[in-house]
Amino acid sequence: MTELLPCPFCGGEADLDEIPGSPFTTETYSWGAGCKDCNIGWYNENKAEAIAAWNKRAVKLNMSVEHMNRVIDDLINEINARDLEIARIKKELDAAVDDLEDLIEYYHVCNKCAHQTATGKCELWEKYGDGTCSAKW
Repeated sequence: MTELLPCPFCGGEADLDEIPGSPFTTETYSWGAGCKDCNIGWYNENKAEAIAAWNKRAVKLNMSVEHMNRVIDDLINEINARDLEIARIKKELDAAVDDLEDLIEYYHVCNKCAHQTATGKCELWEKYGDGTCSAKW
């Protein structure tokens, strides 16, 4: 029997199963090659095709552990650099928001006449004191 390569998804051991057809017909058997751990597999009408289909999609790792660790380190360094750039941009945006807040004149609404006022105290109410406010809307 041709060797089945490990599962390309989990690295688990693969096996080959003969799957009978219906007992009431003369259907040919099917063959299934797949992973014992994650139940991923291929089904074909003959054994050789099932093995070939499984091995065709299984991938052997052609990278040394050292090289893979260097790639991972490079990715971590890139992520850290992006995090620093995001923090820098956030700091600039926060400063810009602070600058804008200093320029905005905050308005309050008079709870007696609904006149908008910058101080929270309605000068018009104080001025006329009779319950009328001459604010123009």
